[in-house]
Amino acid sequence: MLLLFDLGPEILEGNTPPPPCSGTTYYKDHLGICRTKGFSAFIKAGNNGEPHNHNDLGHAGIYSGETPVIIDAGTGTYSKINFGPQRYTLWYTRGSGHNAPLINGMEQVYGREFCAALLKKGENGFLCDLTQAYPAEAQVQTFTRSLEVTEKMVLLEDTLSLKGNAPGEILLYFLTPQTVKELPDGDLLLGETLLHPEGITYIGQEPQEDLSSRESVNSWGNALTRLIFRTDRDHYKFVFTKPQEIR
Repeated sequence: MLLLFDLGPEILEGNTPPPPCSGTTYYKDHLGICRTKGFSAFIKAGNNGEPHNHNDLGHAGIYSGETPVIIDAGTGTYSKINFGPQRYTLWYTRGSGHNAPLINGMEQVYGREFCAALLKKGENGFLCDLTQAYPAEAQVQTFTRSLEVTEKMVLLEDTLSLKGNAPGEILLYFLTPQTVKELPDGDLLLGETLLHPEGITYIGQEPQEDLSSRESVNSWGNALTRLIFRTDRDHYKFVFTKPQEIR
């Protein structure tokens, strides 16, 4: 995914080594990718009426070197359900199958009117405006997600306000193919990457069906793990780093 827009024919034919994993690719209001020698990450915008749509505006993926840490599961083998009214009953087409938060129990829904704008933020990050990404029942007044990437850290930060001072509950899910270890201070170790949540509480994990049994192209190997976070705050963030010593 992170090299998808950089591979020319000569590289694909095996005649040239891949380019250094660094730099930024920016498609205004659609996709942003930041690459460094340490961490790389992407964030998706656009609208929820695009062909082969998943309701996943704002979804972010994170890699440590070439190792996937937070991922997009992809899709299973297409069948009749993918093209009918039950399409969004499939877990991997929904916001809860990505890291698009549920706000007051509401996921993003299908339609071109549900959209997100993406702006470049300096040389190492992006700002995604998700204010229009949710149905009215979610009571969203403003919602932005920022992504910043350096060689030593990825910062994913959400800020939102709700209409009429409505009470809000945010549920957010991360999918990881890495082994997960809970640390005493509330942090998580995802393989060899440390995840530190601020303003949002880790409440558990559950196995998530992977796609290997249906389509090997989209296989993540072992079954994915879904990490579950919850908060009632209007501002929270996740900091991904490489610890000096794995605890």
